[in-house]
Amino acid sequence: MSEHDRSHVASCQRAVLACLQLFPGTAVDFFANLRPEDFPDPASSEAFRRFWNFYTEHGSLDVTLALQGAPTSATVAAFNATEGSGVTSSRALDYAKALKGASRRVSILRAARTLLGTLSEDDASVDDALAAFDAARVEGLFDAEEEGRSLTPREAAQAAIDYAEDLMRHGGLSTGIKRIDNHVGLMRPAQFWIVAARPSMGKSALATSIALEVAKQDHKVGFFSLETSVPDVVLNILANDGKVDVSDIRRGNPDRALVEKVFTLADNFAEHYGIHINDQLDTTSEICREIRRLKREHDISLVVIDYLGLVEHDGGKASDTKQNEIANISRAFKRLAVDLQIPFLVLCQLSRKVEERVDKRPVLSDLRDSGAIEQDADVVMMIYREGRYDLKVDEHKAEIGVVKNKTKGVGGIELHFEGKYLSFTNGREWERDL
Repeated sequence: MSEHDRSHVASCQRAVLACLQLFPGTAVDFFANLRPEDFPDPASSEAFRRFWNFYTEHGSLDVTLALQGAPTSATVAAFNATEGSGVTSSRALDYAKALKGASRRVSILRAARTLLGTLSEDDASVDDALAAFDAARVEGLFDAEEEGRSLTPREAAQAAIDYAEDLMRHGGLSTGIKRIDNHVGLMRPAQFWIVAARPSMGKSALATSIALEVAKQDHKVGFFSLETSVPDVVLNILANDGKVDVSDIRRGNPDRALVEKVFTLADNFAEHYGIHINDQLDTTSEICREIRRLKREHDISLVVIDYLGLVEHDGGKASDTKQNEIANISRAFKRLAVDLQIPFLVLCQLSRKVEERVDKRPVLSDLRDSGAIEQDADVVMMIYREGRYDLKVDEHKAEIGVVKNKTKGVGGIELHFEGKYLSFTNGREWERDL
């Protein structure tokens, strides 16, 4: 690399890193056009990679948080870039294109030198030269131009066929409740399901039931409980699995037979059910990081989050409204579901406005800070048990209102709720306007 090329690349790298730090709102211009490998300097590449990963997880960029735990060289490269910088936010796209062009020029020159060096060898064949050319990854340079382009009609049709074939091969995850499977459909990769209800309606019980059934299908589950401790979550699962009333254990006066049955159920849970439970994390970044780890190390097939309103968004501004915060959290989880190609089952609390109406059946607008959740969700189910309000009504009757469903119709499902076992089973299915 000539001194001119080296100087130009270094200048472009500093401009990009400086603009990202001084004007975080320009991040979308850089992350849409650059990758860490476009930075020849390893320290600058690492700094950009950390900015990119943080933005991907949170939907916004906080430089300080993104560089936490970074190698000193990356931190120094990032902060040195801002010293004496004259960058402006209006030229962000220009800086991105300049670095992309400079990076590609350097890579092409390097590949060309490799090719010429191989050809200059007396015993080198054309095949040797082409092999060296291939090893220099010149094809990758041209392939990079293809990123983000629109698909042709033929390519789009093929993508749809591939997707359909994949669904036919792998189907989806059954909830274990036939009424839900038939009316809503199976839980497909990348889908974002919302289960919403007022307190004590059974949303955690429904999530536990579904997680258990998915585990029984030999799939692994990541279960994030922000409201209930791990021991209590496990007791709920054991109650559901063994149809035992664990309330005596919680009161501290169980009989010996119950304790022995619970111990047997616990051994079975540990041995056969791959449900990974976490009650320690409460921020978007921590939860997303742990989900990625569980996918990487255990290949989880479902994520359950109980519940959305207790998650804290750590990538926004102090002035953000609760609605903006919930929107950022929802979109971060939706993006992660798409990225990892696994369904998310996320629980939400309903607004108190439900209690003020004569008909307390929830509707979509009852979702707290609901705008982004409505937009992101593929399925929204709302639990209503009239017996919570009217003692004359059967306490076991539960209505599941399917108020949004991108793949099938909306409507209502009647399930049987068994409170002491924290379980839902099939009831009657009917159609009603929602």
